[in-house]
Amino acid sequence: MEFGVVKNGLIPLDDTAHATMAALAVGEKIRVRIQRAPAFRDFVHMVLARIGRARGIQNPGGWLAIATGRFDLTPQPDGRVLPVPYSLSSMSADEFEGFWEDARDLVLAQILPTLDPADADEIRAMMERRK
Repeated sequence: MEFGVVKNGLIPLDDTAHATMAALAVGEKIRVRIQRAPAFRDFVHMVLARIGRARGIQNPGGWLAIATGRFDLTPQPDGRVLPVPYSLSSMSADEFEGFWEDARDLVLAQILPTLDPADADEIRAMMERRK
C-alpha cells in the first residue's frame, strides 16, 4: 500500500490504499507507520528474496551472480572446480547496478516463464514498480 505526501496529509497511490481510505470514516483516528520507499539495494534484495521463495533457493543473489558471469572458478582438493559467486554486498554501487541490469533481464526472459504464474506475476509487478 503506497501513499504520497502532500502538505499535512497523505494521498493514496494504489488500489489497496484507495480501498483502505474509502473504508475509513471522516474524522476517524488511525495509527500510521511511516516507511520510506526502499533504497535501491534494499529493493533488489526484496526482489531476490521473493525469487528465492518462488524457486526454493536459499541464495538467489549468488545464483544470479553465477548466471550473469560474476563468479570465480575455485579448484577443490578433490579436483573439481566450483563457481563461487561474487559477494553482492562487496560490489560497488556501479557494479551492483550492472549486476541488477543483467540479472533483471535474465529474470524477465528466462526465470519468470518457469515459475508458477501467481509467483511470476507478483515478482514482475515488484520489478515494474521500480524500473
